[in-house]
Amino acid sequence: MSHTILLLQSTNKLDSRTYSDYESVDDCLDGICKVFEEHL
Repeated sequence: MSHTILLLQSTNKLDSRTYSDYESVDDCLDGICKVFEEHL
């Protein structure tokens, strides 16, 4: 089992930094797609 942490900074401001914790790489990729779709 792999453990994956996604670090995301959506703007140039430091307070826009967030992280998400996933149980697998596949779950992380799904999370990336979800974030992208929400910003469309």
